[in-house]
Amino acid sequence: RALQDDVNSASARLDQLEDVLALHQRKLDRLNQLYRLQTRKLVFLQKQHKAAMERLNKRLVEIYTSDPTSTLTVVLEAGSFSDLLDQLEFLNDIGTQDERIAREVEDAKLQMQETRNATRKTRKQVAATTRTVAARTAEQRAVRDRLAWSQRELATARRDKRATLANVQEDKAKALEHMRELQAQSAELGARIRSAQ
Repeated sequence: RALQDDVNSASARLDQLEDVLALHQRKLDRLNQLYRLQTRKLVFLQKQHKAAMERLNKRLVEIYTSDPTSTLTVVLEAGSFSDLLDQLEFLNDIGTQDERIAREVEDAKLQMQETRNATRKTRKQVAATTRTVAARTAEQRAVRDRLAWSQRELATARRDKRATLANVQEDKAKALEHMRELQAQSAELGARIRSAQ
């Protein structure tokens, strides 16, 4: 009974550990999936950043290789004061917008890199925990299996002893019967010998 209680207890602990292991494995699978998604997004943002930087560099080269637009040229070509302000603001806005786009893409790329690094760290922690739980589960499974094996061995030994006891009792009964027969024969012989004397 004590061995059965130990087997039941070990089985219950094993069931709990297997549940925890399954939970951690699902969590690890989701983190792996998230990590792959974040990696794809990071690669996309890196391409976007590269394209934005190439456009910005191309525009800078165009600005420096083309005839410089001087403030005087803008003033002379403007039909009115509002046209002049609009053209100056337009030229300024183009440069500012290009820089802003490049900065935004760079910031998004850096943020995605940080998020991906955090996911990698969490994934490593969950993987380590999962390995630990898997090892404990394997140990508990081995304990339960040893106890169950001991229980089977005990049941086999008990069955063998019962069979041996039954055989001994049967042999004893036969021996007693044989002894009674011998005593009866001996008594009969003794009676014949006395009657013959």
